[in-house]
Amino acid sequence: MEAHARATPNRTEAISLAENPDDRFAARLDVTGMLCPMPVLRARRKLDELAVGQLLLVTASDPAVVHDMPAFCRMAGHRLIMAHSEEGRYLFEIEKGEPAPEADNTEEA
Repeated sequence: MEAHARATPNRTEAISLAENPDDRFAARLDVTGMLCPMPVLRARRKLDELAVGQLLLVTASDPAVVHDMPAFCRMAGHRLIMAHSEEGRYLFEIEKGEPAPEADNTEEA
């Protein structure tokens, strides 16, 4: 009986976590304390692990990331859904985009 009583709160907790709007992120990346270019490089590596359309939440502290992350998203084909500053931290919600088409290196004869 006691084991069942413990299982119920865990199940309830799991249900409420699944309903948490922050669970829409497939991954989270905390690059607080890292300086340029590391936040962007780590974000790129993490996005490489995700499927197209999945969301990544990046938390950073380097003020340069305010310019670097949007530029990276534009160049790499990802969608920057949200960017904002909160208590000295910068938060970015990024949706993974389609991979860039490979350049055609074949020569015409």
